[in-house]
Formats: sequence, structure tokens, C-alpha cells
Amino acid sequence: MATLAESIARDPIRALLYGVSGSAKTTLIGMMAHHEEFRPIYIFDFDLRISSLRVRIPKELWGLIESDPYRDSRIPGEGFTMAEYKLGQLDPTKYKTIAVDSGTFMADAVMARVLQLDGKSPTSTPQVQHYMQQQSIVKDFVSKAAAQKWNFILTCHETTDKDEMTGRLFRSLSIAGPKLNEKLPGLFNELWHTELRQRSGQEPEYVVKCKSDLLYSARTSFKSLEQIEPQEKIWGKIIAEIVQGKDVKT
Repeated sequence: MATLAESIARDPIRALLYGVSGSAKTTLIGMMAHHEEFRPIYIFDFDLRISSLRVRIPKELWGLIESDPYRDSRIPGEGFTMAEYKLGQLDPTKYKTIAVDSGTFMADAVMARVLQLDGKSPTSTPQVQHYMQQQSIVKDFVSKAAAQKWNFILTCHETTDKDEMTGRLFRSLSIAGPKLNEKLPGLFNELWHTELRQRSGQEPEYVVKCKSDLLYSARTSFKSLEQIEPQEKIWGKIIAEIVQGKDVKT
């Protein structure tokens, strides 16, 4: 029989998370460090919010989460150039989980690079060809990251879209335009919406929507996950299902 680690390596988790700022997308990545099967973790930190992990992640786990900041400091577009190089250097045998936090800010970094290569100012208005290049580069980066034998997590902020046929408003990913919003989820086996729920007289609750409703698109390949799951329980439930359903031994 395969071990749990071998089973996960054959079919790694690829999760696309989206939600408003403050809905604990970054923390959900950090929670994976509680489980040996998911660590060590490397995070492409485009949002520069890794410090927020220290609020909810025990200190003894900090060393199992590595990250580098990816923002332009001297040359427009350098942040993504460094990330692209780093992706090619990461050792799949060293890291069990790779994450991009977030795809929204990464797409901005890609646009800065596209404009720089075209000799344009980073503050200039992008043209149609610039958006097309941006979408192609983002998709290529995500595709390469998702093709490796590691768990891959991509976070995105959310935006409001409108169905032109019905006029219905719904929430979707905020990353490099509607066409890419439709294509990117196809690279992932999990599409989750992160939420913060506040009840009167109680502490805020961070949850994950794993199945769609009229406002949010979501899906999961794990039968044990309910429509709404507490963030602190979701990774443990996934491991338990893999152990039980895929005939593995720990």
C-alpha cells in the first residue's frame, strides 16, 4: 500500500482561493504547516502580508514556512522577473507545498513588466495588446506551478461581475480580466471562497465555502467537505479522507 505522503504526491492538492482582504486567505495557507504531509511550504509573497501568519500560526511552525517578497524596488517589472526565476529554481523534492499570495498582485507585477518591455511608463494606460500579454504570462506561470508534484495554492482577491445575459451580479476572481478568470479555475481541483462571519456576541469565524451558491462559485473534489467549513478544520478533514478513501497507511 502507498503511504499517505506518496498518495498526496501522486495527486497533489491544487486549490484556488479567493475572497476579500482580511478573510484569512494567507492564514489558510499557513495552517497547512500543522500537517507534516503539507510542509515545508514556500510562498511567493506578492501581497507582503506573510507577517499576518504570526497571529494565528504557532511560533514553532514559522520555520516550516519560507517566503520571499516580490515587489518592484528599482525597476518596473523586476518583482515578477525574480518570481519567474525562483519558480524555475525551486526543488520539488524539498517543498511539499507552493503558494502564490496573491495572484491579483502578481498580475499587477506582470503588467508592470509588460509595459517596461514595451518601453512604457508603469503609470501609462495599458492597451489591448498589453492585457493579452499579461494574461498569457500569468497563465503560463500558474500552469507551470500547477504541473509540478507539489501541492499548489493560489490566492486572489475578489471582484463583482455581471452576467450580460441575465443581469445577475456575482463574485469572481480579481486577476487580469474576465477571460483569465474563466480559464484559471480549470487548472485547479479545488475552488474555495474564504469568508469572515461575525455573529453578535461571538468571536469572528473564518470559514471556507467549498460549494457554489447563487453569489459565489466554489467546488471541491473531497466528499467529506461540507458547503461551509471552518478554516481550522479543513486540512485535517482532507487528510482524513485521503487516508480513509485511498487505501493508504500513515
